[in-house]
Amino acid sequence: MVVRNDTPIEKVTSSIFVKREDLATLPPGPPFSKTRGLFQHLFLLSRLGIRCVGYVETAISMAGWAVAWLGKKMNMKVIIFDPQYKDDSKFPLPLHRQKWRQFGAQLVKMKAGRACVNWYIARRWMKKNVHQPWKLLPLGLPLNETALETFAQARKCIKDFPTIVVPVGSGTIACGIARALYRNQRLVGVMSRTGDVRRKFKFVVKWCEYPTHVDIVDPGYPYTKKVDIKTPFPCNPYYDTKAWQWLLEHEDELEKPILFWNIGA
Repeated sequence: MVVRNDTPIEKVTSSIFVKREDLATLPPGPPFSKTRGLFQHLFLLSRLGIRCVGYVETAISMAGWAVAWLGKKMNMKVIIFDPQYKDDSKFPLPLHRQKWRQFGAQLVKMKAGRACVNWYIARRWMKKNVHQPWKLLPLGLPLNETALETFAQARKCIKDFPTIVVPVGSGTIACGIARALYRNQRLVGVMSRTGDVRRKFKFVVKWCEYPTHVDIVDPGYPYTKKVDIKTPFPCNPYYDTKAWQWLLEHEDELEKPILFWNIGA
């Protein structure tokens, strides 16, 4: 087993509760819930004959950690495209590189830049250098399997909460929760990086039976902006803490009780 079937809901205040999905992945995997569905996706790829997967990492993501860990479990070769910065000590990259190497991934240095551009550079590299069946995984791991696994989690536990607040990066976790919404509920997705709100909304609500019950908000954070506030539970300062801060600032506007969906720590 690589993920827990259930994670706890903890009471934070009389009106705010937290779904501890940062506990979804069993150690030594990363403390975030996108591992849900990733195992199934890699298993399917292996059944289709894929022997090598690549992933283009960013300065702050834990996705490469998950890919390296699960790839090793499945005897797949993993290649992590490692962004190079003049000073990466302010990011969690040193720890993440340690994890990639711990699980046997090959690291390929890549100039830091726009991830969508680097993805195509990485694909060209793999075409030239990998001589076995391979696949370059999509940026941010927006996997249907992850959305469906999140839906299964949410459907079991959200019914008593009129408002659910979730951080939104790729939007994959929000997709699963949106699919699980009941008629009288509202989902608020808080973007961890400033961007196209309408595009993100369309991505999430295509999973949803009640699209008018979904809101995507953009507090305006740059992607690598770290929010250092004290939280009553482990919370990722590049993703989840941004949504937690938004919740605290807008609590009076939200119907209660509120469930905060904590993706990672």
